[in-house]
Amino acid sequence: MAFRAEVRRALSQSVGSSLAQAFAAPKVTVIVADAAVSERDVVALSELVESLVRVGTSRGRCMLLLAHAGPEAPAPALKSHAKLLRATLGMPVVVHDSTERSDWIPGAIDALGDCSLDDELREAEAVVLVGRWSRRKDGAPHGGPALLLPGLADAAMHVRWAACPEREARDAAMRAVTTIVPVDYALLWDASDPPHVRAGSGAELIAALEAEGWPRTE
Repeated sequence: MAFRAEVRRALSQSVGSSLAQAFAAPKVTVIVADAAVSERDVVALSELVESLVRVGTSRGRCMLLLAHAGPEAPAPALKSHAKLLRATLGMPVVVHDSTERSDWIPGAIDALGDCSLDDELREAEAVVLVGRWSRRKDGAPHGGPALLLPGLADAAMHVRWAACPEREARDAAMRAVTTIVPVDYALLWDASDPPHVRAGSGAELIAALEAEGWPRTE
């Protein structure tokens, strides 16, 4: 209950544009979350979807795309979980398969070349990121821009990103992908207990959180 209250508070106190401003007109919206969905993810997704409906974007205009960095194909359990989420949220839910080749290339990233991402993003008029944004003890990123890269990268793009010798180069590529796939809104929290929950227009929120030291180590 405390986390749900924090999510509602964050949604009502957006950094930058409010949800109503970001979705002043209904948009075909792709919500991106991690495929390893936690209880907090479900709470946050449910609250976000209800808020989208209130500002005029119906469930019929939304889909949930579950990021999966692989490099292996998503486990059958993830696809089963996606069916449960579809019933809970009332919208299509797709699990990204990082072993499949994608023909959708929204742009290029320095040193990595063409950035091929999940084709489900092709028709999106708005992209929303949801989930914990943190850094694991081994330095690997979780959530935030990492939901897009490596989370929605195809096999070839994932290999090129993972081959970057320095963490700083991988982080720079993650930030760069948000310039070629703009994030309209984000609902993020850190790994603290209880977590700090923040929401707002994508670029402004991510910049504000980075200035505060996010993503923090778990």
